[in-house]
Amino acid sequence: MQALNPEEVERRMEATLTRMVEAGFQIIPLEDMEAFYLVTRDNLVCFVQRQESGAFGSSGNPGKVSENGMNTFLWKGEGQGTFVAKGWREEATAEECEAVARFSRELRLALQTTA
Repeated sequence: MQALNPEEVERRMEATLTRMVEAGFQIIPLEDMEAFYLVTRDNLVCFVQRQESGAFGSSGNPGKVSENGMNTFLWKGEGQGTFVAKGWREEATAEECEAVARFSRELRLALQTTA
């Protein structure tokens, strides 16, 4: 696969940023973690890989931030999930499961790279 020129990387990144903003996501660069961006919407968060060029890579599991820190969402079955952190667990409500599914789906669509 041929490497993209800087102008093409910038064009694709701008298109991705536009899709993310239109979907209501906020992108937070993390000074202490140069390998990731933190993407938020409503009360949900997700780490997204930051490629060497600065472009967006793949996303991790979404979660929420609480007094316990970052609580990662894990699916347990159809429509059932739980938020977990070190030494802590909380069953997700049906509404939270739906919100996480929508967040993940829309983030994945926003991150898709098109030629």
